[in-house]
Amino acid sequence: MQRFWNILVVCNGDESDRRNLDRIADLADRNRAKVTLFRVVGTSTTELAQFFNLLPGLGGDALADDVMAEHRAHIEALAAQLRDCGMDVELDITSGTDFIEVIRRVLRQSHDLVTKMIAPGDRSSFPPSQDMHLMRKCPCPVWIFNTASDIIPRRILAAIHPDPTHPEQNQLIMQLATSMAAWSDARLDVMSVRRLPEEPMLHHCRIKRPTAEVDALVEQMRPKSAAKLTAPMDGFPEVQDRMRMVNIKGLASDQVVDHVTTDQIGLVIMSTLSRTGVAGLWIGNTAETVLSQVCCSVMAVKPEGFVSPVTLDEGVS
Repeated sequence: MQRFWNILVVCNGDESDRRNLDRIADLADRNRAKVTLFRVVGTSTTELAQFFNLLPGLGGDALADDVMAEHRAHIEALAAQLRDCGMDVELDITSGTDFIEVIRRVLRQSHDLVTKMIAPGDRSSFPPSQDMHLMRKCPCPVWIFNTASDIIPRRILAAIHPDPTHPEQNQLIMQLATSMAAWSDARLDVMSVRRLPEEPMLHHCRIKRPTAEVDALVEQMRPKSAAKLTAPMDGFPEVQDRMRMVNIKGLASDQVVDHVTTDQIGLVIMSTLSRTGVAGLWIGNTAETVLSQVCCSVMAVKPEGFVSPVTLDEGVS
């Protein structure tokens, strides 16, 4: 597996970062990738000093420097552990809004993967709002690790879009999913959900087609839907023995969430869905619903030609 070459590891500044080290060391080693540990502090040294100077006797400037030194010491200790494993590690610390500074770093340094461990205090909402912004707007794949998931995923789900006008998205998902499955020796489920266009309206009281008739029409789609799913699965013989097709009917978001739960999926890989090249592209409705409901780790992949709304000079356009 040599899919990633320049990995950005976003640090939370707490013990959740250490849980990430073994995974990152193994992933980077197999990819021969460079690793950058990146910490975004919400308040700058100048702002800290201004605040501390309001409190008599604290020595605001010195105290602000001490706070920032502690943040740097934390990621220095993490970097030392990775270097002991022979990793090529860089570290960087800055201040600002977390997801904006991460994306700016990606734009400047051409990182091809962002990884982040969800912070312990963020478990009530997965992914947290900052992480959802990151997955929506970052131009490279973003892998958010859930502390409830295995360090190395043993079951992976690749959610494929059935629309044949998106073959490049499906191909990218398959490249990532098969690479991750080979790395972690995981089973890989490749899912596509079939549904009739405007199917809910066929059950509407003004139209009201018999349920059996609608189900029969959906069933007629099975061979064509399976063929669309088979195409992106071809060309990956190295994982054929651990890859399974999941061609199911229903609402995509519901089926993905149900499959994650019933099959104990550790990692979901799925794409954002929209026209390519549109500045300010947001994550698709299906992906948004899935990511807000699953409790496993997730990797969000952007479509070809994605333009991030975050810019180097202006933040978010």
